[in-house]
Amino acid sequence: MVTVRAPATSANLGSGFDVFGVALSRPADVVRVSRAAETSIEVSGVPESADIEQVVETVGNAATLTAGMCRDDPELVGAGMHDSVVTPARAELIEGYDDICVAARDAGATGVTISGSGPGVLAVCRDRDRRPVASAMLDAFEAHDVDARSYQTRVGEGAQIL
Repeated sequence: MVTVRAPATSANLGSGFDVFGVALSRPADVVRVSRAAETSIEVSGVPESADIEQVVETVGNAATLTAGMCRDDPELVGAGMHDSVVTPARAELIEGYDDICVAARDAGATGVTISGSGPGVLAVCRDRDRRPVASAMLDAFEAHDVDARSYQTRVGEGAQIL
């Protein structure tokens, strides 16, 4: 058995197909890890097929996202987060998703997407814009009568063995 500090994570950071999963600096839990016998993951909102144009766009966005992460460039990361394959189907399950995205971008977010299969919504922005973006997203959720909370964080160091 190992004791690990496990940070919050966000999978599916853009491009719809779990291109990046990032460890966030907050919140984090200390957990004891032991091997599980079997794991099952439910995937929802993934279409059976996609047009070749959509696939080419997704691969291009994944490359943009990768370049943005390597260069620590929020503009490129935001541009690479766009997805026209998986996100539209998952967005239907989040009340007010389009308005939330507009509010976040208007407040300074460089990109907005659904975290994993939802219902979390993730925005990327410069440090100086974290509070206004979080506030704008909460206001947009509230306008749709959705209770929400925000976590203003940054990419962290990942899991650490204690």
